[in-house]
Amino acid sequence: MHDVLARVESLGGHLHVSLDVDAIDPIIAPGAGTPVAGGLTFREVDLIMEMIHDSGSLGSLDIVELNLYLDHADMSARRRD
Repeated sequence: MHDVLARVESLGGHLHVSLDVDAIDPIIAPGAGTPVAGGLTFREVDLIMEMIHDSGSLGSLDIVELNLYLDHADMSARRRD
């Protein structure tokens, strides 16, 4: 992440982040369209997003592949501390 963010900054660019829920472990985000065990943890996603935010290079963001019919008790949208 440090290398990518440094490169974007050196080019004066901005990032578009497409956060695919499928990349997150289905234990945390069961609302994934194509769940795969062993995905990113909540802390890993949170850290990545914090780093991008702190870099000031975020231009746009979308969150994709959230299937509300598979999301038991809105678990994918709940904050984990």
